[in-house]
Amino acid sequence: MQPIAPPTAKGARQAQAILDATLRCLGRDGYHATSLARIAEEAGTQKRMISYYYGTREQLIEHAIRHLGDLLI
Repeated sequence: MQPIAPPTAKGARQAQAILDATLRCLGRDGYHATSLARIAEEAGTQKRMISYYYGTREQLIEHAIRHLGDLLI
């Protein structure tokens, strides 16, 4: 599943860093404690970049779960 905004090469790296940070936060903190601020801090980016690439928190988490499922398959 691709991010909402079609990224450039640099953007693709940043979008992937956001996905990886989301999975780390979900695993460490759980669903309810995983906020956009925590994800942004973990990814080393700004919250607005998360919204740019993935939309809402729920859309981001859906992308992250689908990404994890694709890796497992």
